[in-house]
Amino acid sequence: MKWPRELIILVLILCLGAAIRGFYLNEIVDTPDFASPGLDAGYHDYWARALVSGDWAPPRGFQDPQINSTPFFRPPGYPYFLALVYLITKSSHLWACIFQMFLGLINCVLAFYLGKRWFNSNVGLLFAAFMAIYWVFVYFEGELLEPVLLVSLALCLIIILSLWTEKITLKRSIAGGVLLGIYALTRPNILVFIPVVIAWVVWLAHRRNWQLPLGIAIVGFLTGALVTILPATIRNFIVAKEPVLICSNGGINLFLGNNPAADGYTPASPSIRRWSCYDYPDIVRLLERKLNKRLGYSEASKFFAKEALNYIKSHPLDVLKLTGKKALLFWGPKEVGNEKEDELERANSKILRKLPGNFSIIFSLALVGLLMLKKFPKSVKTYKLDHHNEVTILILFFILSYFISYLPFFVAGRYRVPIIPFLLLFASIGIDNALRMAASHAWRSLANWLLIWVAVFCLTSQNFARYEPNVAKWHFDRGVRYERTGHLTEAIGEYHSAIQAKPNYADAHYNLGVALARQGRIADALREFVETIRIRPTYAAAHFNKGVALAEMGKYEEALKALEEASRLVPDDYMAYYVLGSVQANLGQVDKAIKSLRKSLALRPNYAEAHLTLAQLLYGKGQYLKAWKEVELARKYGVEPSVNFLNALSEKLRRLNR
Repeated sequence: MKWPRELIILVLILCLGAAIRGFYLNEIVDTPDFASPGLDAGYHDYWARALVSGDWAPPRGFQDPQINSTPFFRPPGYPYFLALVYLITKSSHLWACIFQMFLGLINCVLAFYLGKRWFNSNVGLLFAAFMAIYWVFVYFEGELLEPVLLVSLALCLIIILSLWTEKITLKRSIAGGVLLGIYALTRPNILVFIPVVIAWVVWLAHRRNWQLPLGIAIVGFLTGALVTILPATIRNFIVAKEPVLICSNGGINLFLGNNPAADGYTPASPSIRRWSCYDYPDIVRLLERKLNKRLGYSEASKFFAKEALNYIKSHPLDVLKLTGKKALLFWGPKEVGNEKEDELERANSKILRKLPGNFSIIFSLALVGLLMLKKFPKSVKTYKLDHHNEVTILILFFILSYFISYLPFFVAGRYRVPIIPFLLLFASIGIDNALRMAASHAWRSLANWLLIWVAVFCLTSQNFARYEPNVAKWHFDRGVRYERTGHLTEAIGEYHSAIQAKPNYADAHYNLGVALARQGRIADALREFVETIRIRPTYAAAHFNKGVALAEMGKYEEALKALEEASRLVPDDYMAYYVLGSVQANLGQVDKAIKSLRKSLALRPNYAEAHLTLAQLLYGKGQYLKAWKEVELARKYGVEPSVNFLNALSEKLRRLNR
């Protein structure tokens, strides 16, 4: 009689979860974030589409990340998962989100199974209901990011490992290893869980008087993990001849989390001018020039790791304080923004802000649920199996190892999503126990536990790390996405809002200037570039665009000074030298212009426009053969000179050969 009731309730929970996701999807499809995903999400989208189409041309405005010719920089698991979805749905972003939301509903079923099998059906139903309505899951299912996949993998992994408490078979051992391997291909930090699993199964064997097939468990688990991860390692070696296990971003992430500018949650360093996955090839090239030798991605990763370790050794107290702050951020009440400002996304969503619950409520309920689990394993006949304590230990090991794995780097709300289901499981246990106390009229016990929960909630809701969502950055990011989708008016409005929230926001002033320039409002744009430089005098891009704006206004002398400063600040910027050469040519400084153009081409040999401009200057100096060579290079790299210039140069060469 129980199964029909449980199934009916579970179906109702799934219908509620589906309705919430449907309403939220309808809300986000018209946002700029949906049309132009953020950096990591956009990178995943680009990678997945390239895998399906074979077209590796980077998105407009981004450098080529060279994914198909270098070791994996980011873990390949989620992009390959997304590519599979795109292959089925003909590269539809909308259908990718629908698929992820369907996966979110499957996670509800997995949660129900885990809760019912090792605790009881009420726990399973409560667990499934929390998974259906908690806003973080709904939110990330609408993003082209890995949390929804990681939640599925984490639930499946814990379920498979929990089955070991009943019976260990070779199939179950290998399946556990395969799931951990897939997880590692999506988030390599899960590899720290391997020795934890081995320790847990050894403890399990000792608890069972060594009756478990320990060798089968360990060998099968390790074999499954190794076989799953090995294709990525082999691929990296074939493509780049480098020994990279999964991906090569560990070193730079360690460095970004441990340097004088590190704050525990922002990947930043004074020595890295631009930071995104698209910029990493340029970062490696700059490092090669600094060290005066060729570097592979694995060598670059080792360099950054060494820099981070040197900082840790030389500033132990600072690093200890920073690590403490990371811990407080990880368990804190705020959703620390990474790709986007998640707290503000919720606050500005009609759907998400109506969904109940936040992290401090879940965390406090989970802690109380754990205390209840310890208090009432036998006296309250809540659990039908004797294995729930062993499963609880496994889950606690997973949570703890996962948390520790992020401390050396930097933290974000997005990174803690895979442990939230297990906090919800413990919260469900606590609520189930509370309901049983109420049903048995144990009011005094219930009141005591409610007081304990209130005290724990008051503690966990304290923002000890003093983190607050960045309103200015939220508007700025929206402006960037509006601008990328061609909505310049809306982008300008968002940049103004960002500046209103933070008047000295240099990036917002700069981007506002760029957007105004794209609208043809050159004088207004110039004012924003000047303001950017006032706030941050070393902002090379602002000096460059100031020079471009002044040149368009015919103020070549002033433009020259701005462009010279831009090229001084960033000696490896080929575009700065190109525009500098063009301005010098307009001022009649032909020899200097030729020199600047040659510097531009030394940095970017395939820059066709620079070859053509250089050809025209060489023609003016009577160096016709050299000019012709530059014309050929311009043609080779995709720019065709005008017919009049070609005819004039050809005539000069004919006369020269007579």
